[in-house]
Amino acid sequence: MRLPPAPRLCYSVDWKSFASVDWSEYSVASFCAAPIQSMQWLATGANTRKYVKDKLKKFVCRYGGKSMRSLSFAGTTMTLNVDFEAANYDEFARAEILKGF
Repeated sequence: MRLPPAPRLCYSVDWKSFASVDWSEYSVASFCAAPIQSMQWLATGANTRKYVKDKLKKFVCRYGGKSMRSLSFAGTTMTLNVDFEAANYDEFARAEILKGF
């Protein structure tokens, strides 16, 4: 069986939001990548892949601050607010994505 094409996302990092914090000890990419990796994991079946492709067009990653981690959906945009002190971003992202869809 041939799967539909993989979803394409417009991916952006709101670097200005990270300006107020010393993130030199952290890998912004690893935090921001978790929702994308979770989407790849979830979009393995034909139906799920089509659904994701139709419903998600843009991803924005920004710094949210201490105790402000969130993953939200508005229209076709998924936004991650990073909290460097929060852990288990992969598990968090999968749970939030499943709630959002």
